[in-house]
Amino acid sequence: MEDRFENEQEQNAQPVYTDPNADVKPEPEVQEGFQYNYGGFEQSQNTAQNDTQYNYNQTQKNQQYQNNYDYNTSSNGNYTQNYDQGMDTSPMSMGDWLLTILVSMIPCAGIVLYFVWAFGKTGNINRRNFCRANLIIMAGVFVLYFILAIVFGVAFFTSGVHM
Repeated sequence: MEDRFENEQEQNAQPVYTDPNADVKPEPEVQEGFQYNYGGFEQSQNTAQNDTQYNYNQTQKNQQYQNNYDYNTSSNGNYTQNYDQGMDTSPMSMGDWLLTILVSMIPCAGIVLYFVWAFGKTGNINRRNFCRANLIIMAGVFVLYFILAIVFGVAFFTSGVHM
């Protein structure tokens, strides 16, 4: 009977844990901020501190990017409101461009239609910008013709040529 009792005790016994790395010597600790120079390149031994600094710099750059993005999108609020009011942002076809340019050749009605397209709340945004630019060029040419007409008129009347 004793044999049986001893076998039961051996089966219920807890295993003893032995560390397989018990004979390995620990690495020497490195002082914080210790740096060494290897081939002209200075490298820090404290990599945890470098990683923290890197993560902080990346977070700071991401925050600056987000601030710039928020500023740019909020400062263009009036520009984006035009899209909400029914502006067509699709590209114009060649036929649309031909119509737009041919309309400018119609005396009086062409200029009126250009004003409607340039300052209307709806329509194609590309046509609107083209009409605005074309009206500015027409105004510049008109002012130049007016100045030249005055200069040549004064020169003609003061030259003494009589008809």
